[in-house]
Amino acid sequence: MPKGFNDLTCRDDVGGLPRFERRCRIDFCRSDGRTVAVFECDGLLENSMYPARCVAVLLLSLLFANVACPSESASSGTDNDRDAAFSKALVHAPDAVYQGTVDSGFSVFKGIPYAQPPVGDLRWKPPVPAEKNTAVVDATRYGPASAQNALAGDVLDIAAPKDQSEDCLHLNVWSPAHAANASLPVMVWIHGGWFARGSSRQYPSGVLAKKGNVVVVTLDYRLGPFGFLAHPRLTAESPDHSSGNDGLRDQIAALQWVRRNIQAFGGDPDRVTIFGQSAGGYSVCYLLASPLTKGLFRAAIMQSGTCELRGPQPARRAEQLGIRLSNTVQCEDTRDVLACLRQKSTAEILAALPSSATLRSPVNYRPNQDGEVLPGSARQLIIDGAGKNIPVMIGSTIDDASRFVPSTSTREEWADYVRKRWPKLADTILALYPADTDADAHAVAVRAATEMVFGCSALATAKAIAGNGTPVYLYLFTYVPERGRRLKIGAFHAAELPYVFGNLNQTNSPGYGPDDVRLSDALIAIWSRFAATGDPNGPGLPAWPRYVPTADTIQEIGLEQQHVANPEARDCSALQRLGLQ
Repeated sequence: MPKGFNDLTCRDDVGGLPRFERRCRIDFCRSDGRTVAVFECDGLLENSMYPARCVAVLLLSLLFANVACPSESASSGTDNDRDAAFSKALVHAPDAVYQGTVDSGFSVFKGIPYAQPPVGDLRWKPPVPAEKNTAVVDATRYGPASAQNALAGDVLDIAAPKDQSEDCLHLNVWSPAHAANASLPVMVWIHGGWFARGSSRQYPSGVLAKKGNVVVVTLDYRLGPFGFLAHPRLTAESPDHSSGNDGLRDQIAALQWVRRNIQAFGGDPDRVTIFGQSAGGYSVCYLLASPLTKGLFRAAIMQSGTCELRGPQPARRAEQLGIRLSNTVQCEDTRDVLACLRQKSTAEILAALPSSATLRSPVNYRPNQDGEVLPGSARQLIIDGAGKNIPVMIGSTIDDASRFVPSTSTREEWADYVRKRWPKLADTILALYPADTDADAHAVAVRAATEMVFGCSALATAKAIAGNGTPVYLYLFTYVPERGRRLKIGAFHAAELPYVFGNLNQTNSPGYGPDDVRLSDALIAIWSRFAATGDPNGPGLPAWPRYVPTADTIQEIGLEQQHVANPEARDCSALQRLGLQ
């Protein structure tokens, strides 16, 4: 505990009120160096020169406390400012007392452990809730990202975190300045990165919290083989006979922490919206489909990551990948395979991954149909009623695949790729996506990949969700930021994220202007309105009709938002007839 602070139990019998015990946190110091009590009881900040109701325990505490009050020159602001900052940055939650920091218009709490470190015997086991803490938890620094490899050809610009570890199960909370006694909507963000890369610290959320009047939670979860390694021995060890979805279980554990604690941060546990992009979007789909998430969230947003046709992968395939890794690290032929695997260092596990792994051909350590977290295909589970009555916003960008398709594509290369990938359907696909010249080939390949992987999958997922009567709002992000214009990649994968989070000044692009700020304000208003009500419509917002499966329309999100004919609908229908959607 920091010098100058102490925890006390006080009795209150003021004004004839019944006696009751309160937990009090005392700050003995003030800006002029005098010893004074500033104490917080049940969330109420009070300032008094030894108040009568706490005087006995306070004097006793002063005898034993090592109080070192700073000089006036070491402080800043008035007593009221210091008291206000203190009250905003200290949260008494059921699991612990968290000390965060105060920024302009919001408070942030970083690196909060929501589960015990998944190391040693807990490696490749479901997360164990963090123990309740009676001391003050330092929540002023991000926790480490999940251990991960740097991938060659990282077209997503996901910088490899310097601070990474298997001990990564932490989350961060951003609350508006006035949230202390509020009950605000909660938005829980799940980052992308092909289930292999990324971290929560890439998404500072203070602007979204402040402008959207929401509490935002971002989280880290186990990635790659640490989060998604399935193996027959792990399946046999598990009480529910499943393995390979520990990363999804981490996300569920974080949502359970939110359910228990978020009210202390000014959030409403009954108004939680999960949202994510790319692998985070796929995660949202899987959480929506999972029987283990009932009651943990009320709405969901999938961004450029939805419910694949038959995904995720079958458990048997995931287990075969686990056997391959076990062989690589020379554990498969040992007497105790799991003990051998758990004794391997983080570096040894990462070194066992194929050196050729890139974001264009990622290692397949990702969720699987394990029979417990995901009893089957996520899309089919939703068709069968999973997630019913949980409103969903779902969409993609119009050039989502532009950074994945090689810029050197020629007409012949495009045709050769299609014939190798879909030998029986090649002629039909080439007729649907014809490239008459080399100059056309790249644009055609981008359109085909964008629709097959992102746009049509979003449309099919929207149809599956709407089919059981659940409200769905389908969008297409079409605005091309300066970087998209400069690199000729259009409205690329993740182009919308700086606008959703309001982090225009924290990107690598210097070309943001007034139009970008206006678009960011619009997206924050839309996303936060949906989090508040389950409907993106509201005062001052553009009309956005619910998706209707019989109507080929979509909400275009650009400098102006409007409901238009879906430009991908015709191709998506053709792909569906071919069994590709």
